[in-house]
Amino acid sequence: MRLLPHRPLFRSATALVGLLTGLLLAASSLPDYGQSPGAGQRQLRPVGSRQPVVRTTTKTVTKTLGPKPAKTRAAARPAATVQLTATPGPIVLLPPPSVQDYRRYSAEDRQTFSIPEQTARPDYQYPAFLMPPLPDTLRLRPGAVVFGWHPFWMGTAYVNYDFALLTHVAYYGYQATDQGELQLPAPAGQGPEKLITQARQQNPACQVLLTISYPGAEGRTSLLTPGGAARQQRLVEAIVQEVAATHADGVNLDFSPPDQKPTRLNLIGQQKKAEAAALQKKTKQSAARKKALLKQQQAQVPLPADALALATAKDEYTDSLRQTTEQLQEVNRRIVAHKAALPHRPAPPPTQYSLWQRALIKLKLQTPTPAAPAAFDTTQYHQAGQALAAAQKGLLVRSKKLRQQLAANAGQLRQADAAQTAGQPVVAANVAEIARTISRSQDSQAVVQQQLAATGEALRVLQRRKQTYRYVVPASMLPLANRSQELQNFLRLLSARLKAGPHKSLIALSMPAVDSTRTYANLQHVQDVVQLFILKAFDYTPYNQVVPGPLAPLNPGDPWGPYSVTTSVAYYLQFGHVPRPQLVVGFPHLAKYWQVDSVGNELVGDEHAPEYWTNRQLRSHLPLGDTKLDLTSLSRNTSSLARTYGLDPPQAWWEDSASLAPKYAWVKKEQLAGVGIWALGYDDGSRQTWHLLQASFTTTKPPEPPRSLLEDLYSLRHVLLFAGVVLIGFMLLGLLIAFFRNAHALAARPPVLAVVGLLIGLCLVALAGYLVWFGGLPLAEVLLAGLGMATPILLVVLYRRIAQHRIIP
Repeated sequence: MRLLPHRPLFRSATALVGLLTGLLLAASSLPDYGQSPGAGQRQLRPVGSRQPVVRTTTKTVTKTLGPKPAKTRAAARPAATVQLTATPGPIVLLPPPSVQDYRRYSAEDRQTFSIPEQTARPDYQYPAFLMPPLPDTLRLRPGAVVFGWHPFWMGTAYVNYDFALLTHVAYYGYQATDQGELQLPAPAGQGPEKLITQARQQNPACQVLLTISYPGAEGRTSLLTPGGAARQQRLVEAIVQEVAATHADGVNLDFSPPDQKPTRLNLIGQQKKAEAAALQKKTKQSAARKKALLKQQQAQVPLPADALALATAKDEYTDSLRQTTEQLQEVNRRIVAHKAALPHRPAPPPTQYSLWQRALIKLKLQTPTPAAPAAFDTTQYHQAGQALAAAQKGLLVRSKKLRQQLAANAGQLRQADAAQTAGQPVVAANVAEIARTISRSQDSQAVVQQQLAATGEALRVLQRRKQTYRYVVPASMLPLANRSQELQNFLRLLSARLKAGPHKSLIALSMPAVDSTRTYANLQHVQDVVQLFILKAFDYTPYNQVVPGPLAPLNPGDPWGPYSVTTSVAYYLQFGHVPRPQLVVGFPHLAKYWQVDSVGNELVGDEHAPEYWTNRQLRSHLPLGDTKLDLTSLSRNTSSLARTYGLDPPQAWWEDSASLAPKYAWVKKEQLAGVGIWALGYDDGSRQTWHLLQASFTTTKPPEPPRSLLEDLYSLRHVLLFAGVVLIGFMLLGLLIAFFRNAHALAARPPVLAVVGLLIGLCLVALAGYLVWFGGLPLAEVLLAGLGMATPILLVVLYRRIAQHRIIP
């Protein structure tokens, strides 16, 4: 009879034996790295290399993952299964987007990161705090996606993750190269294995993915070029091998390019040009106003002492205007006569003549020609015309001036009448007011000129900064190109290779916040191979501006630029053709810190490089009660951080549970798949993130329907079956004892002996059947194993006793 130990204990023992065996084999096959290579050295293995070659490095510890023999999920992964050998050429790791580069974080944050630069000190251990479990009455909303990234530099922060609130967790650390190799620039012991174990222990439904980043996908030397089929196949084999080796549930492809030149410099330049144009227009208007005021001032006539002088002046103006009008009429008459004196010039004859025109010409030729008139002096004619025009213009100006003087005289007469009526003297108030207006106009014009000079200087500074602005994109990648078709072909190749494996693996595609090359347009062709499309709305400031602003603005705004979460989602829905149930919006859980300066009264942040702070660090620096929530972007900011002497006050913008709550509500309103978290562990020490996820994406479990009596009995089938088997076992034992003590009596009665033997056989069959098909309880296995051992012993003893008494011949 076969004895089965406890199945979980059996699996654990088998895995332990396999692990110890793998360790012993690895220790016997690998060379001693403690003596020859030295500390801080690495060995890299490209695809296809066999001879191990040592190469010394000083900073990063990177392992190259190439194709390995296929492994099954049940096999335990040894601790040293990856051979490390050298690549033929230099390995170039392109810079990822700034927010995903641990070197762009503050020095205080890097002290807690598990990064290769700090291998001299022991790894930082995150203190575990008690995580209250999700209430039994709650569950994640069906169809909701909560996607979180665990960067390799976060070390053991996963001990504080609430995996019950996560549907997917991605280990961020793998990076592909242009040669199709897979690199993992993580310190020893910071691979994805412990994260996968922790996630599956707490939530077996949580799927763990491996993030494969490749910032050079759109570059000039990308492996997605038409001639990179062999390099693509090499990368696919490396990915499939690593997924099988780590027992991950799939991959998350992140092919977003590095940060590009922001548009804020152009926006400030356009704003300054508009301001300069407005100031120039204001200058012209001010000059015209001043000229009009000066003319008005010259037209002013001092008020005489009495009304008689005003009346006399009125009569003089009237007579002068009448004479001027008569002279103007005479000049106009002479101009008309002058124009009539110009001889008539016949029209030039047509080149083709009709029938009646030919007859008329023939008639004229027959008519005698009169004598030719005297020659006309055109020079004298034009001189006379110019003299008449000048006289006309002078009379018009004189007439206009006299009319203005008459109008001013009429106003003075009215003022004199009013003054006489009121008994008050008439003063030249209008003249003084005009003088004051002219003075104010001159002062305003001077201010406008100063503003115009400052705007011109700001434009020159912006032009200089635009020329010297440092691209984050390496020069070897430029120019970036559209790799839409190549990316789709690679996704299909990877999907086919993953499906050929023994386990189902999903693919999640990360998309940049701004698709500058339209590589991620027309994604409807890969909807069948990609399960999740993740928008990386981590940081819009590299696309919008170099001025402090929100990292993930919900809506666009003039202060920070045209890009936002709403515009990105609209782009991928309209041009990417991404289905809403597959679109996930990833939000940052961090802050960005600027040490700002100004250009033309505009704050910019490109003079001093900004840095990222995790929310865990930000909490210790925030002043109490001095934070603001911008109502357009729905992001938080403050200007009350520590000031650097001689510079403008620094600013910080960040996203936390207070700013993300309305954005999560917007995601639910738009019926998108869910949200992403960059990155898990950045809020370590606070439960706010988990409370927000619980409030946003959980729902109450439906009550279980009442069960019938048969269902209750079926749920207790193992207990009832075990009770029956125990009764059968004791019955068997009793039959054997009775047979042993009364063998001579039973042997003389063949029918009774046959019945007892049949019962013994049935009991043995029942015990064996339970052990083979239903044995699941530890107690049952122990008891039945004891009965199984006792039964053959009793049978042997019984046979010997019967044989000694010669009961059976």
